[in-house]
Amino acid sequence: METGIAIALVLVLLVLLVIFLIIKNRKDKKEFEEQLKHDYRKPKSGEVDTEGTDSI
Repeated sequence: METGIAIALVLVLLVLLVIFLIIKNRKDKKEFEEQLKHDYRKPKSGEVDTEGTDSI
């Protein structure tokens, strides 16, 4: 009887750990995506953006 309670307790703790890790991962992913949006290399004032234009 006591082993059943111990096993149930361990399973509940494992489920809570998995839920916590999933939530933390989602939050970290959102923060990382926001950081990428704001942390790109800005062109210098003298540089010309040639991406997407033909040189021919």
